[in-house]
Amino acid sequence: MPVYSIQHSYPLTQYQKSLLAHKITVLHSTEFLTPSLFVNVHYIPGEPASDFFLAGKPYNGGLTSPNRIMATVRVGPKRTKERFDAFALRLQDAWYEVVNGPKEEGEANGSVNGHGEISKEERLARKLHLCGFRPVIGGLENGVLLPSPDNEGTWLKDNMAFFKEQAEVYDDEPFQGLLKELQERPDLRKLVE
Repeated sequence: MPVYSIQHSYPLTQYQKSLLAHKITVLHSTEFLTPSLFVNVHYIPGEPASDFFLAGKPYNGGLTSPNRIMATVRVGPKRTKERFDAFALRLQDAWYEVVNGPKEEGEANGSVNGHGEISKEERLARKLHLCGFRPVIGGLENGVLLPSPDNEGTWLKDNMAFFKEQAEVYDDEPFQGLLKELQERPDLRKLVE
């Protein structure tokens, strides 16, 4: 369903990418009642610094290109601009928690040697320039048509036989995880009861 494209010039470690993807998945999944299996996150290296312009000038003096999170999401009457604005602020918080946090599991935070202030240049390099949303009209994911917004319960029930077949007959681990999540998450379990 949603596809979060994270274009970044600030170098992220595999640990940071995994942590940010997890945070985005949890945020989106709980905000919009979406099973985790259908939250997609991918990373795209930033373009060459001199190729991005802001106000007619190279972004950040041509030292870096901007960091951006762009999501393709389902939209509908209950998914208002205000709701997406508030959600963008939560995504921004997740970005800064990750880029200002440890680069590897078990390390100190991402400031200079784990303590102290970071430089102005480093702060600019870590800055999240843009967080935005694009609508998706319809489509297909993992073999099923996307539900209309706020119709997840009916969609889950209508596709349960397919989900079970994928999990049980084809031994598909992501669908096994979906069935487990539908049992363990109270918000999703309510939708399929």
